[in-house]
Amino acid sequence: MNERGSFLLKFFDKYVGIPLLFFLRFFRFKKSFPSQIQTIAILKTAAIGDTVLLTGIVKDLRAAYPKAKIILFTGSSNYAFAKLLRDFDDVIKLPLRNIFKSMKLLRQQKIDLFLDFGAWPRINSLFAFLSGAQFLVGFKTKGQYRHYIYDQSVEHLNTVHELENYRNIMRSVGIRAEESPLVSPKNIRYQLYTEPSKYVVCHLSAGGEKSYLKELPVEHWEMIGRDLLQAGYKIYLTGAPADKPKNEKLLQALNHIAVENIAGTELHKTIEILSGASCVISVNTGIMHIASCMGLKTIGIHGPTSVKRWGPLGENSFSVVSKHPNAQYLNLGFEYKTYDVMSAVSLQEIRSHLQRL
Repeated sequence: MNERGSFLLKFFDKYVGIPLLFFLRFFRFKKSFPSQIQTIAILKTAAIGDTVLLTGIVKDLRAAYPKAKIILFTGSSNYAFAKLLRDFDDVIKLPLRNIFKSMKLLRQQKIDLFLDFGAWPRINSLFAFLSGAQFLVGFKTKGQYRHYIYDQSVEHLNTVHELENYRNIMRSVGIRAEESPLVSPKNIRYQLYTEPSKYVVCHLSAGGEKSYLKELPVEHWEMIGRDLLQAGYKIYLTGAPADKPKNEKLLQALNHIAVENIAGTELHKTIEILSGASCVISVNTGIMHIASCMGLKTIGIHGPTSVKRWGPLGENSFSVVSKHPNAQYLNLGFEYKTYDVMSAVSLQEIRSHLQRL
């Protein structure tokens, strides 16, 4: 079962996690910031897109503490991508369903500074408590009741991009935060293409719970695909293994030899293919953030997701937002409603961006 979409995990996280953290606060006295920092832990238990943002954060940490060991602790959904990055001294996957094994992995590292970049999961706060770290920093998020055990809590804002929230965690401990996220040959473990080729990558599917609400109607993709084929471009359809059947429907509708369904391809190979693309068109998900922070020409398509909170950051990135009056309602990423906002995405606007690019 995917941890990110697990109903059982989310149930226990909320209904057990909140009272547990409230109780545990009586067993931890707030500590002062350590005089020496030798080991820094970063916790991000889900989401490739969020992990992309951390590539800027870790550069700021390196500048502040050049001799410190920096460890990224992940969950299963972002581990494969994190392992491709050279930014961290170590990447450790925590078994989120096994609290005691996770605690052992955390305590082995003898952490001085623990930075939790999760906005709402209570399990992150529990891991922070169990880590044995000298100083704990994390978000105080409205309505999530997860901040009780931190030595320093930082207000999580719904009015800024998530990168800015991450930077606020850094600033709270006196670290200058200004570096931008970057995925490049300097920090990725695989060779990237140096020259763009005449193909476009289309990423149809999002990840996580109720991800289908972020997805564009296949009829829109069919029209986009026909435009690209008419202009002489090859098309790669990317995605997770589970996305292969959905991509196959589009492939059959286009019925063209220049369309290839590569859903299920290993992530490092997908990133290599991305790096040579003339353009990447994607719904708001991890691939969009990777492409954007590679500096690629990227068109991000947004429905429930707020561009202000989660839009692509690259200078060659463009956003197409649903015209539905209730679009862009997501803040933390789980507050889904029943609105079909993706059907109100302007196909003409996507085409206009493609023509300019």
